[in-house]
Amino acid sequence: MESYGYRPSAVRDRVLKPATAAVALLVLFLAFTANHKIIYAKFKHGCLGATLYLVNYAKHDYSYGDIVTISSDGVPLFPEGLQLTKMVAGMPGDTITFDGTVVRNLTNGFEKFVPLGEHYDELKAKHDLATEWSLGDGEIFLIGDQEHSIDSRIVGAASIDFVLGKTYAIL
Repeated sequence: MESYGYRPSAVRDRVLKPATAAVALLVLFLAFTANHKIIYAKFKHGCLGATLYLVNYAKHDYSYGDIVTISSDGVPLFPEGLQLTKMVAGMPGDTITFDGTVVRNLTNGFEKFVPLGEHYDELKAKHDLATEWSLGDGEIFLIGDQEHSIDSRIVGAASIDFVLGKTYAIL
């Protein structure tokens, strides 16, 4: 009996293996994109030293010094609908101080040198900004590392419920 060039192993090698690999890659891609998003800092001068970030929406186990993205709906004085990327300096129950150049977490010892520019001095004088914060349940203290950052030092603590996920700087 002649096979006329048809061999089941050839079909498996030429069609089924590549198709299976393509389906597996598609599944991995869809799983990744369901929990991750790349965001671009729209402002010329971002609050952190990067312009491109990867947000993991499924990861909410962050710690001091980690970068997170938060919905502006949970940040006082910001317009709704924005996504802000900041560094975690304080968590519920912490006490935070800022002396004009260094943010200190008195509860766990986290410190970050983050001076603010002249705009901070003007805002502090005009609005009597706080220099110490005691974070309550559901509050998180977020900072940027650029001198023009508008963050918890100016607008106060944010609601931890609005943190969208852990974020990683790409560029």
